[in-house]
Amino acid sequence: MVTQHDDKQCTILELGTGCGLVGLVLGSLIQNSRLILTDVNERSLKLATENAKRSREVFNCVWECRFLDWKEPDKFTFDGHLTFIVASDCTYNPDSIPHLAHTISDLAQRSADLHKEAPSPQVIVSTKNRHPSEAIFFELMSKAGFKQKEHMTVPMHDQYREFVGEELELVEVYVFERAKRE
Repeated sequence: MVTQHDDKQCTILELGTGCGLVGLVLGSLIQNSRLILTDVNERSLKLATENAKRSREVFNCVWECRFLDWKEPDKFTFDGHLTFIVASDCTYNPDSIPHLAHTISDLAQRSADLHKEAPSPQVIVSTKNRHPSEAIFFELMSKAGFKQKEHMTVPMHDQYREFVGEELELVEVYVFERAKRE
């Protein structure tokens, strides 16, 4: 879906990394990438760190795992331009959705402010829609000035469905962009 960029170094910041798999796979697919894997859960960060260390040869990228609380995104510091902000399966808790959207907006704006000549980061969000209340995420992204650039629906693999014993499930993948603010 998105693997091209114009930056000399691509920086991918993943929100809610969990075990780190999504960020590590993206880092392996996109040449010259730097990963910032973030989570509020210290156990998740430890697991992501262990997975990144074990997979050094497979996931050939520079990486770091860091704490980020979506309720306080302004406390999170970074240097360099963010090329992609990624969140996978992070909209399942309706109470955290406003914090997620605010964090994405805050990080994208700070990246744009630090690097005025660079494009605003692309935001890639994947979700398995569980309930109608998740729609608020898209409203909040729109209010923050993000436009949906791409959308793709991916069916879960048959083996997954056999394992969990459920009907066909779909994962929705969205790419958002925000025009530079003046």
